[in-house]
Amino acid sequence: MNFALNCSPQAAELVQTGQIQIDLFKCPAWPELITKALDIGPAYVHFPLRVGDGSGNAFNTEAGQPADWTWIEQILQQTGTRYVNLHLHPPRQTGVLPDDGYGPAATVETTTRLIRDVEALAKHFGAERITVENGYNLDRQPLRPAYFAEVISEVVEATSCGFLFDLSHARMASEILGVPVEEYVAKLPLHATRELHITGIQYTGDYWLERMQQEGVDPAMIANISGRIMDHLPLVDEDWEVMRWAAESIQQGIWNTPDIVALECGGYGPFWQATLDEKALAEQVPRLYDMFSV
Repeated sequence: MNFALNCSPQAAELVQTGQIQIDLFKCPAWPELITKALDIGPAYVHFPLRVGDGSGNAFNTEAGQPADWTWIEQILQQTGTRYVNLHLHPPRQTGVLPDDGYGPAATVETTTRLIRDVEALAKHFGAERITVENGYNLDRQPLRPAYFAEVISEVVEATSCGFLFDLSHARMASEILGVPVEEYVAKLPLHATRELHITGIQYTGDYWLERMQQEGVDPAMIANISGRIMDHLPLVDEDWEVMRWAAESIQQGIWNTPDIVALECGGYGPFWQATLDEKALAEQVPRLYDMFSV
């Protein structure tokens, strides 16, 4: 089990000066940044790929177009990245799904579309090289069926792909659904876990909103997350309780042992710099590294 950290200028400095130890940098699919990270140490890529429109392909959210499979293969070869990760995040298309996107018929249709898209990539790359990541809804409406634990499990079972378990997403989804996080997590396909993402979660009060304004985060994004729970933040006391639960669940075999545990704090760009606390990173990474060493 390798411990990874989002690549950022601060993370690179901490690693190069020996203040923290990690096994891998987690990078976006940006060639120049990948090269910088590989100059320091091992790195892998987290792809900006979304599935769920039923097209039989993934959608590259950064390029704004369907995924280029040749490009994906090039990135995999350059970095030795093991998995092509897919976000289970159907586009919001008013009027496309039945029941306004939230009823039983929409659940069936959403599940069908997710399976169709994941199966297409699994056929090309191999199911053993595909992971699907659980998400949550960013608006205040009920969750789309793609974020139901039962739907995620059905997609994994039907496609034989792996599971990228984002623990923070699960915590946020369970809160929006109004169910205990343990109940929600228990219904996820934990036996298929290949990667685990962890972060701290906090409400976006004045402190974080002011930091975002100072870093030049898009005002529309700031308005959208104001007063809501947000991940990618330093850990607080409640988060450490969850981390202990996660580590113990892995050690006891309740959750499958992932190949990678990634702390998704920090990165490049206004949002990632606004939510990064370098001092907290220096203090928390060694603790997490020890906690998830197996």
